[in-house]
Amino acid sequence: MLDRTRAVLTASAMSLAIASGFAVSAHAAVNANMSKGDAQDACTTLTKQFNFLEPTKKGLPYWKDAQSKFQAGKKACDNGDPVKGAMAMDQSIRDMYVIPDTDRKNENG
Repeated sequence: MLDRTRAVLTASAMSLAIASGFAVSAHAAVNANMSKGDAQDACTTLTKQFNFLEPTKKGLPYWKDAQSKFQAGKKACDNGDPVKGAMAMDQSIRDMYVIPDTDRKNENG
């Protein structure tokens, strides 16, 4: 029984390590070198995701900081600096312990 439990835990740990590797490699979706057009698309995607997450994350310990970063990012996106905005919005989603949808799009091609 102990060997079976150990095998299951080992397989689970390996799966998590592989999934983590994909998430890290896909993080390039939002970065300082992205085009303004790509950044504007990221702003739109991240705004939709933030609005979806808001009802379930509001009031949690990390909420105020994440909301503040998101609002700063939204302002930057709306005022002609979508790269800066997308980067702030991306971080606000990560601060809520969620993988940004921009990463998911990159993972799927």
